[in-house]
Amino acid sequence: MRYIIIAGLLSIALAIALGAAKPGTAGANDTGKPEGEDVARKKSAKNDVEMTLSAKNATPAGESLPLEVVIRNKGKDVVRYGPTDAGYGDFQILVVDAAGKGGPLTRMGKASGVVTRPARFAKFTPKPIRPGEACAIRFNLALLYDLTLAGKYGASVAVEIYPAGSPKDGREFVIKAADLTFEVTSPAPPLTKKLARSQAEKGS
Repeated sequence: MRYIIIAGLLSIALAIALGAAKPGTAGANDTGKPEGEDVARKKSAKNDVEMTLSAKNATPAGESLPLEVVIRNKGKDVVRYGPTDAGYGDFQILVVDAAGKGGPLTRMGKASGVVTRPARFAKFTPKPIRPGEACAIRFNLALLYDLTLAGKYGASVAVEIYPAGSPKDGREFVIKAADLTFEVTSPAPPLTKKLARSQAEKGS
């Protein structure tokens, strides 16, 4: 009887373990985020190149606001993106409020050239994406724009694609994904903590 009970308990434990490991229960999409996460997405495609934007639907003001850009090559030839080696300057990233007014840039946003990319660049260093591969780039919008005011916002991203790796062969094109909407919520109120009398006396 003792061995039968032990064997039964082992069978139950094994069944639970197999159920927890069942494929697709946790899951992950092409941006590396869990499927159940509250995420907004926008997709655009042009000339066998696909670009997807992802951001959380709502983020409290003052917190990091990641925007993930995934560029996927669905064609048969290598494509390249971005003329610079700086990262932010490779993309045009625009954020507008609910009224369609461009959000104010931070000092970093002004220096990065994400609104109006510089016409000249010191060195042409495009990044290749091979057929069937994708590249994910994550930006923190809170570093580029002043998003400390609660409200609804929209984001758009544009990037130049160079099929031959050269900006002057006439085959380069721009792919743009727009109208990704997200919300910045009010931050938590200041934390109020009552001090003990001894602590209050020390601070005075």
